[in-house]
Amino acid sequence: MGRKGGLSAMDKSGGERAAEEGIEIDEAKFLELNSVLHPGRPAKTDKSAILTDAICTSDKLRTEAEELKEKKSKLQN
Repeated sequence: MGRKGGLSAMDKSGGERAAEEGIEIDEAKFLELNSVLHPGRPAKTDKSAILTDAICTSDKLRTEAEELKEKKSKLQN
């Protein structure tokens, strides 16, 4: 009798289980990042879209920080 389907949990090596758990943790981190970037919105599952949003947000924050430093410097003079 042949088996159908994939490997059961008992058939998988420790490395395979750890890799799957790592993928689950990875997915959870992306979902958490998405929820920080877009609170209250439905979660995106596309990692590249989440990273693109994170990069855009980071760039905007960096620009804003530079503008605030310049304003602070002008006010102190």
